[in-house]
Amino acid sequence: MMKIRRSGSRNCRGIVLLATAMTMSAGVAMATPGDLFDDDFPGPTLDPAWVLGGDPAGGLGFIFLPSHYSVTDAHNDAGSPDGFKLQRFQGGFENTNSKYVHSIDVNLAQFFLAGSGGVQSDFKLKSFGANGFVELVLNSFGDMRMFHNDFDGNSGNVVPNTNIGLAEGDNLNLTVNYNGGPAGTADVTYSINGGPNVVFHSGMGFNGAPIGDVVTSFQEAEVFKWGNNEPTQSLIHIDKWSLIPEPGSVALFGVGSMILLAARRRK
Repeated sequence: MMKIRRSGSRNCRGIVLLATAMTMSAGVAMATPGDLFDDDFPGPTLDPAWVLGGDPAGGLGFIFLPSHYSVTDAHNDAGSPDGFKLQRFQGGFENTNSKYVHSIDVNLAQFFLAGSGGVQSDFKLKSFGANGFVELVLNSFGDMRMFHNDFDGNSGNVVPNTNIGLAEGDNLNLTVNYNGGPAGTADVTYSINGGPNVVFHSGMGFNGAPIGDVVTSFQEAEVFKWGNNEPTQSLIHIDKWSLIPEPGSVALFGVGSMILLAARRRK
């Protein structure tokens, strides 16, 4: 039995989950997770399934915006860098060759500042599994890169630091569509302020290696302060965060996917 833990319900997420259920009822092989998630962060408390890692002082809670969980790049009293991590641990998948979608929406309230280098921090979206991990790393210069480690010796940037045109206060969506099977590819897009999805990467991992299972262990968002020359800390509001199955194309999966695709067009 698939379990998708939900916190809150906005937009068309319910339709997405209905499409997933209909696809499964049609007998399509899909991932069976221990605890996939779809969290709208309604507050006033954090779902206990989330784990605060690194310096827990970086988890600021729901004190700034309603239905947003706010985080910062906490550092210790000595001033040395120490990141904050918000983590979600998984219970394992029966079928790791299936497709799944990892997506997060954040508001970059205080990150770039007025000068070069901003708050001297990284915001990282990570996903770990039996075959390695993938991370999207956005730095406070405004550059983003994609890193892949497959645990077999292939480790490096799939996409180098690339300026994606962000500014202070922007809303950012990051979405990774993982395509299971021997090819092990991933399609990565970003969207700024509700604009069109821009392709950041589509294909294999570092050095042409398959992406593989990089989801069945845990997911993590990290804010890490890499420099000590700027005392101002970052302020990032997490709006939505989800890891859900991808039913696939209409041709393969029928009515369930048609509902899913219709829902996406209305976003």
